Order: sequence, then structure tokens, then C-alpha cells
Amino acid sequence: LLTGFPAATINSVWAMTGDRLARPATGQRIRIWDFKQGKTVPDLDGPEQTIDDLVFLAGGKRLLSRSSRTLTLWAVDDESRIGSFDYPTNYTGDLSSIAETLERLTKEIAP
Repeated sequence: LLTGFPAATINSVWAMTGDRLARPATGQRIRIWDFKQGKTVPDLDGPEQTIDDLVFLAGGKRLLSRSSRTLTLWAVDDESRIGSFDYPTNYTGDLSSIAETLERLTKEIAP
């Protein structure tokens, strides 16, 4: 069992990439476990709504969270929120497809 992750929450929303695992924590926060370091990194202050989905981008350097009304993009290493966006309530795709589009657009914009 990972320290910092209560057993009762193992079946909750989570995302994993390479050496990092993320999941919502108590108090509207996102907790990230770094397997290389063997510990949790500082929590990210989450959105005000319950987090419904998480996905890593950029090899674990970015994290995208979705609540019922908001998408939030995070810089994991900086422990900061890059931005929040209204989530279209009639969108039927999953968060992974949004993340793929974001990564592609980011590569096209940044040299």
C-alpha cells in the first residue's frame, strides 16, 4: 500500500504515467505519488468541484483534471495551475482525447 493514499480510496479516479500516479485527495486537492523518489510530491490545490477524471500529459510534467464543469491544466513540477477552462457539458468524448488534442496543439505552437 502506498503511504499517503488511504486504502479506502484505492478505487477512486486516478491517472498513471511512467513513474507517477495521481488521484484526488481530501480537501479538493490532487495527490501525486512519485515512484522514483518513493514519496508523494506536494499536493496540487484542486478545483472547487469533485474531480471526475485525470490524465497526464507531456510525460508526467502536466496533468489535466476534469470536474463536472471545469477542465484544469496543471504544471506538476511547479505545483501550479496553468489555467482552467469551462467544460462543455454536451461533450461525449473522454479526457484522454482532450489531452491528446492539447498536446498536439502545444507542439504546434511551441517551437
